[in-house]
Order: sequence, then C-alpha cells, then structure tokens
Amino acid sequence: MTREPEHIHPDELSHKPAPAQPQDAGPKERDAAPGGSFQKEPDVMRSYLVRNLIYLVVGIVLLVGLAYIAQRYLGQHLETGSRWLTDTAGYPGVFVSIWLIDTFTLPISPDVILAIVAHKGSTLHTPTALVVICVASIAAGNSGYYLAKRIGHWSFIQRRLAKSYTKGHKLFKRFGVWTVVIAGLTPIPFSIVCWFAGLYGMKPWPLFWATWSRIPRFIGWYYLLRLGFSL
Repeated sequence: MTREPEHIHPDELSHKPAPAQPQDAGPKERDAAPGGSFQKEPDVMRSYLVRNLIYLVVGIVLLVGLAYIAQRYLGQHLETGSRWLTDTAGYPGVFVSIWLIDTFTLPISPDVILAIVAHKGSTLHTPTALVVICVASIAAGNSGYYLAKRIGHWSFIQRRLAKSYTKGHKLFKRFGVWTVVIAGLTPIPFSIVCWFAGLYGMKPWPLFWATWSRIPRFIGWYYLLRLGFSL
C-alpha cells in the first residue's frame, strides 16, 4: 500500500508520514486536502507567486544577458565545448542529464544542458533535441511522482522534503494540479512539486498533462539562449 502523508505538520515530516485520507471522507475533509477544491489563502501565497513571476522575468533578462556576455568573451571555448559535449553525449546523454536533474533535484539547472544544446557549436538537430529535452523533463516529473508514491514514506525522503513542505502544502491546497503547471513554467522547483503530487495522492492523468507545461518553458528558454548567443 502507498502511504500518503496528507496532513503532516512540517516538524513531523522528517520522521513519519501521516495516514492517508479515508476514501469516504466528506466534503469538508476533501476540501482540506492539498488537492481539494479552491480555498481562500492568506495574501502570503499571492505574494509568493508574484515574487516567482518577478523572478521569472528577471531570470529571462539575466539569461539573455549572460548568454551574450559568455558568447562575447568565451565564444570560441563555448563553441568547442558545445561541439565536443554534444558529439560525445548525443541525444541519450541529453535525455539522461535532463531526466536526472528534473527527477532528483540535483544541484545543477537543466538550463545548463539547454545552453549547451542551444549554442551554435552544438551538432544536434534543433527540433529533435527539443523533443528529447521536453520528453525527458516530462518523464522526470512523472518519475518523481511515482517514486514519491512508492518510497515517499522513507525517512531520508521526508527529511529532504521537510523544508519545502509548508509552501508546497499551501500551493496544492489552493491550486491543486495547477501547482504543477505553475512550477513547470516558473522558478518554483518542478521536481519537488512533482514529488509532493505523489505524496498527496494526486491522480496520475491530471499530473501527466500538467507536466506538459515544461514544453513551452524549454522551447521559450532555448530560443532566448539562442538570442543571447547571437547578439
């Protein structure tokens, strides 16, 4: 049986899961669950989302700016590195890298891989590379979801997620599956949100379609990187 900690206090998340919500829970209990109906939340959640949207806009400007600076001062090195990495790793290397990053929240951004692929030194076919990147990220989100359902009760996993529990709980309580869509498009950690979706017992098909929000995100950032490299 999958253990789904839906009502864990943040302090308790590090050492034990809460029991799953009964199947015959009434409307009040369902509404109280993270995936339940829309609930009124304090302004702090609105501020949190607005702040992440601001981070998104700032991130776009920084992305283009950094790509421009990198190309201006390190252009030849970037071209050589991009060509070598894409020749060596190819599409399988790109897929595995994105999948690992977006499944396990590794201390590296998937945009590093995206930048390598977006640079003119890359030997990969652009449409194919974008398909590989998007499919890998969607697969990663769903992998995190199913892993959370299977091993989310492990103490190591719960300690890892404990610091994000409060914000994650509030986001899921207010927005339900749209939390995954928002995370797919903004700086909110996508992989962690998908793990929480598994812990909260979200249905698999809504989660699957929500992870498709990674497609416009990666395509948009790919061409922003191309813009920065070409300035």
